[in-house]
Amino acid sequence: MSWVRTDDNIIDHKKLMRTEFPALGLAQYQAGLCYCSRNLTDGFIPRAKATCLLPISGLARQDSGQPITWDEINADLVRCGLWEIVEDGYEVHDYLDFQSSSSEVIADRRLLHENKVRAGRIGAAKRWHNSTDIAGAIADAKQTHSVPVPVPKTKDQETCSPLRDEPASEPVAEFDAFWAEYPRKSDKGHARKAFNGALKKASFETIMVGLRRYEFDHRKLDGRSVIPLPATWLNGERWGDELPATNEGTPRAPGELDERLQWELDHLVIPKG
Repeated sequence: MSWVRTDDNIIDHKKLMRTEFPALGLAQYQAGLCYCSRNLTDGFIPRAKATCLLPISGLARQDSGQPITWDEINADLVRCGLWEIVEDGYEVHDYLDFQSSSSEVIADRRLLHENKVRAGRIGAAKRWHNSTDIAGAIADAKQTHSVPVPVPKTKDQETCSPLRDEPASEPVAEFDAFWAEYPRKSDKGHARKAFNGALKKASFETIMVGLRRYEFDHRKLDGRSVIPLPATWLNGERWGDELPATNEGTPRAPGELDERLQWELDHLVIPKG
């Protein structure tokens, strides 16, 4: 189970106060946060889901009795800047500035699971008084656990200045190449973080080929671009999306796609950092 962070002053937030329905807007905004956290979408809410986040119906204005739709409330959240319109839905504004990303949640869950497994092994070994299993479980924990195990220093080591490991270099040139070609230049910090994570799932060449063949929607709704933020595109592994059908309505032949990918790989240029 994951958690969402909410400011305890949100009920007095100036953006919510600008909405036509502040109470409903607050409920919808909070429901959107919970949906994103529960489904690990990094702030993305599908358009179809945005109209049924809360099981509430029959809403009406007190003065006229006219019904209130969730589309109106969603438009309210967009106008006040709490949501943004993106391709196929909405995105919570600055979601990754305050909430954990999907990759962070998955890593935390994996670490928790590993800790439970190791603790179970040590506990079972203690119950059966098996010193060999205890030593093996502890050795395994020291090898794989992310928390370093302290090692006593000798007197000579304490008097000498320790050598620090150089931080792992980030693929700066590769990210600059991706950033230069991506059609929406927004949220560069999160884009860089998502790009580094994407390189653990696919090669740089694969990401760039997928970017160049991806068909972006360059329309604007309410003056806002519907092109997803770079971080959203990367976290969603959109470089692997299937190509749409040709104008004749038939999918491209496998051979044709392979040749195009090969051409892209042969002509890919990585700028020197």
